[in-house]
Amino acid sequence: MISANPAGISEADWQATPTAVRAFILVQQAELQAQQQEIEQLRSQLSALASELASLRERIGRSSRNSSRPPSSEGLVQAARASQGQWPQAWRPAGSPWCRA
Repeated sequence: MISANPAGISEADWQATPTAVRAFILVQQAELQAQQQEIEQLRSQLSALASELASLRERIGRSSRNSSRPPSSEGLVQAARASQGQWPQAWRPAGSPWCRA
């Protein structure tokens, strides 16, 4: 016989409740407790991911112009642009291999 009465239900009312209904209530309480634990875990994960996202967005917005990094840390981006013909004609030094003069 199921004897553990849930909080908020008097012992007399619990004993008057049919056994099948009592079993159902206890199962529902166990599921609710498991769901509450899962919600807490998911909230923790969400908080960690939100923090990581903010950090990554901050990193994306940085360049040598708005951070303490020197321009040389950007690598060969400027050379790649020049080789693809993305520099204005006035910026291209005469005699360079990528000059279209």
